Amino acid sequence: MKIAFGIMALVAAAGVANAQWTTQIITSGNVIATNSLPASNTLGAASVTADFRLGGTGSTDHLFTNWWWARAGADTREHTLSVATAQQAAVVKTFTADSVTWSNIQMPAAAAGLQNIRFTLTQRVVDLDGAGTLQGQFISILSATNIGTTTVSALTLFNNMDYFFTGEDPGDQVLAGDAGIDGSGNRFIKVSDTSDTGGFGTMYHHGIGASAYGAGSFSVIAGQMGDTGIDNFADTNNALVAGDQTGIMQWNFGDLAPGASREAVSILTIPTPGALALAGLGGLLAARRRRA
Repeated sequence: MKIAFGIMALVAAAGVANAQWTTQIITSGNVIATNSLPASNTLGAASVTADFRLGGTGSTDHLFTNWWWARAGADTREHTLSVATAQQAAVVKTFTADSVTWSNIQMPAAAAGLQNIRFTLTQRVVDLDGAGTLQGQFISILSATNIGTTTVSALTLFNNMDYFFTGEDPGDQVLAGDAGIDGSGNRFIKVSDTSDTGGFGTMYHHGIGASAYGAGSFSVIAGQMGDTGIDNFADTNNALVAGDQTGIMQWNFGDLAPGASREAVSILTIPTPGALALAGLGGLLAARRRRA
């Protein structure tokens, strides 16, 4: 039995609520997603679950968990993105129907190398086939800004998605040649399922601008994120055999000067991410640049 861990978010404008480190259901047409949030816990695998469905509430779920980790400076391990109880009043949640964002996230004191970083977590869903129930996209974005007066060194971010493709995990696999770097220089993991009776085809996990990926069993990758040492991934696919498989993307941003920001983007697309699927991401990033 596996223990869930994960997280998600995105920018919006319609609804605004202060001091809300709380969950939010987001929808676009028939596509629906939600993510639970961890309490004040920066160590180990936070117990956080996620859903990504293409046919509305009660339809087939394709995602078991989604979450982020970070380390920087003298940190000797990765830290789960989380908010100390005393800092939760400073978190601001904004949302529209299809997106939600948590901003002004400060990590607990145990994450010593990240104390001058303020995080913003954004999630969005995109319905790619209108009335259909076989195509959709989930986008998770984590941005980090150095609010201090000194450089934050060796900023590294991680996003892990525990696949639940076609509503079950024993059949998930990443075949030889189905993980790598695409023509735009982005890391990807292509997930298939030996028990796909719903006609979903494949699910793509992209790390936009990621430095490395890893694919393998949930227990192994969860163990790496939850251990007490520093972990790095090296574009390795250990998910060749059907089973409870998961994928992780890693961004090595290096030093972050005072006032500077970096952004990591992780995307799930069902089935194949063609021009239509990428349109949602393009519009999102353009809007974010206009606000910057």
